[in-house]
Amino acid sequence: LTNKWKSCRHIFFFFVLLPYIIYLALFCYLLHLRTSAFRSNFFPLSGAPIGDVSSIPDAQTRIVSIILVFFSVCLLVYGLSSRRLDSLLLRGAKPKERKLLQCLSQLLQKNMLSLLCILTATTVLTSFGLQEVGNYKVELSFLSLAALFSFLTLLYVAIPYHPVGKLVMIMEDIMFQDVLICLIVYLIFMFGFTAAIYLMFQNSSSWQLRYSTDFDYTRNPLATAWALVWNSLGDAYMYFHVLALHSQDRNLAVTLEVIWVILSRILIMNLLIAMMNSRYKRDCEGKNRRWVFHRARMMLMYERWRVASPRLFPGHKDRKDKFLYRLEEIP
Repeated sequence: LTNKWKSCRHIFFFFVLLPYIIYLALFCYLLHLRTSAFRSNFFPLSGAPIGDVSSIPDAQTRIVSIILVFFSVCLLVYGLSSRRLDSLLLRGAKPKERKLLQCLSQLLQKNMLSLLCILTATTVLTSFGLQEVGNYKVELSFLSLAALFSFLTLLYVAIPYHPVGKLVMIMEDIMFQDVLICLIVYLIFMFGFTAAIYLMFQNSSSWQLRYSTDFDYTRNPLATAWALVWNSLGDAYMYFHVLALHSQDRNLAVTLEVIWVILSRILIMNLLIAMMNSRYKRDCEGKNRRWVFHRARMMLMYERWRVASPRLFPGHKDRKDKFLYRLEEIP
C-alpha cells in the first residue's frame, strides 16, 4: 500500500488536492470582494449618500462567481458519487452484536468527506442564487457557513497524507465517542438541575422576576436551561444574588448552583480532558490507522480510472500487479 501511494501521490496532489486549493482560494477572493462591497455601503465616501445593505455585484465578482459555480457543481457531483452507503456492518461483527450508535457513528465517519463536499457546494451555490435575487443579508449567512464547510473539507481532502490524516482521525474519534458520551451525561445533569432551579422561583412575589426581561430564566424552563449552559461556559448569566433573594428556599437554590458549577465546569470538563488524553496516547501508538483506508480509496479510484482509460495508459494491460481491495471492501 505504501509503495502504491508513493507512485500515485503526485496524481492525487495535481488532480484532487490542488484543484480544491484553487477552488478555496477563489472562494476566499470572492469573500474579499463581497465584504468590500458591503463595507463600502456601511462606510461610504464623504458626501456620498448612505445606501442600504444591498450591493449589486460588479463584473469582477460575477466572473469569479461563474467560475466558482462550475467548481461547486463538480464538487457536488464528487460528493454524491463518493458517498458510502453500501455497507453498515462492522468488519468481523455479526449484525445482532452491533450497536445502533456504533453503526451510526461509523456511517457518519465513512461519509464525512462526501457530506462536507455536498454541504460546501450547496451553501456556495445557494449564496450565489441569493446574490442574484438581491437577498444579501441571507447571502452573508450562507457565505459564513460555506467558509466553515470549505476549510473543514480541506482537512478531509488532505487525509491521505500521514500527518494530517492521523490528526483528523484522532479528532474524529474524540468528537464521535468521548465528546458524545460526555454530552449525553451533561444533558442529563442539565435537565435535572434545570427543573430543580426553575421550581425555586415559582410562586415568587417579586415584581422584578415577573416583568423584567433580565430574569426571563425564572419564568421559562428553556431559558433556565440556556442560562445553565452559559454558566457552564464561564458566563455568570444566572446571578447568585437572584437565587439568594428571590427563590423559595435560598439555601437550597444556592447549593444547587454551586453543585452545578462544580459538576459542569470542573468534573465533566476534566473527565473529558482525561478521556481525550488517553485516546490520543492510544492512537499515537499506531494501533488505529484508519487514515490509510482513505489513501487506499484514492489509489483504487486512480486504478479504476486507468482501467477505464486504456488510451491514456496503453501499457496498463501488461501490468501484473493486482488491486489490494475492491472499493466496497475498504472499511
